[in-house]
Amino acid sequence: MTKNTIQSIKKGKLIGKHLANKASEAESRDLENWLNDNPRNKELLDEIRKDGNLEAEIDSIDAYDEKAAWQRLLELLERKKQIRILIRWKVAAIIFLIVGIGGVASNFFGPAEEEVTPQNFLTTIQTQRGESSKVILPDSSVVHLNSSTSLTYSNNFYADNRTVDLRGEAYFEVAKSATHPFEVSYDAVKVKVYGTSFNVNTATFDNTMDVVLEEGSVELSHNNNRFENVMLVPGEKASFDEANNVLRISKVDTYKYTAWREGLLVFEDDSMDRVFKKLEGWYDVDIEITDEKINEFVFNATIMDESLEDIFDLIQFSCGIKYNIIYSKNPKIISKVIVSLN
Repeated sequence: MTKNTIQSIKKGKLIGKHLANKASEAESRDLENWLNDNPRNKELLDEIRKDGNLEAEIDSIDAYDEKAAWQRLLELLERKKQIRILIRWKVAAIIFLIVGIGGVASNFFGPAEEEVTPQNFLTTIQTQRGESSKVILPDSSVVHLNSSTSLTYSNNFYADNRTVDLRGEAYFEVAKSATHPFEVSYDAVKVKVYGTSFNVNTATFDNTMDVVLEEGSVELSHNNNRFENVMLVPGEKASFDEANNVLRISKVDTYKYTAWREGLLVFEDDSMDRVFKKLEGWYDVDIEITDEKINEFVFNATIMDESLEDIFDLIQFSCGIKYNIIYSKNPKIISKVIVSLN
């Protein structure tokens, strides 16, 4: 790392603190001195302040962690062909706020002494059981990750392609691009996207990969030609069973499959084994049944912000079962719900 790069990082950190109203008196004086050094510095800072989109961008900062943000920073630096477009000060300021470092625009603070060496790396964003997250991709596409889900993309995302690898469940709101198609990959199955909103679940109860299209259009294909390419229209669900080499297309109520991103679980005549699988991931608990007959019951409900006790009270009332919640005081041990017949 060169001296100029280090100075850029320091300036970036200083700007980030100033924008977040967290600069000390000494840091504020340093910033004032920097602004007085060159009229262009003040113009750049004014541009950041008046950018109406900055506040909305900052609201999405919680979708990043420090490691992902740093990798994003390196990714932006690597794209020399797009650096004048992508490394605008409003983007740089957001990165400063995310990681407390900057240094993206070393050309604004002084000439760089060395090139950034291109690196090959992957960025993976992972959610644990019982948690969800919203991710803003480099192309401004929005991805909602359900619990126990991972999303991976490479450092050349958007520069050369827009391919992501998914393990788990995610809802995509894809930014349109005529020159860079968006693709979701899961093993040999590819979902090619044409600017749209859809849900993909690779962790279903019956071990199928489900794609539910809400808006726009998507095309499904298989690397080994297990099925012919198929286009979905809004309101359709594609389910691919790899083990039995079967692809099924059906009409569905998409809200049942996408409401989870709004904090809702929708059950419509779902068998209890399916219900329990969803509840395990949603509440990060283990559910143990003492009688297989319980799985034959069906459940109908829309759940939002209910406690675990409230949900099982409802199940107890509608299905005639008993339950016992065993809470764990050890954070490394998952709480358990034991379900039995009356």
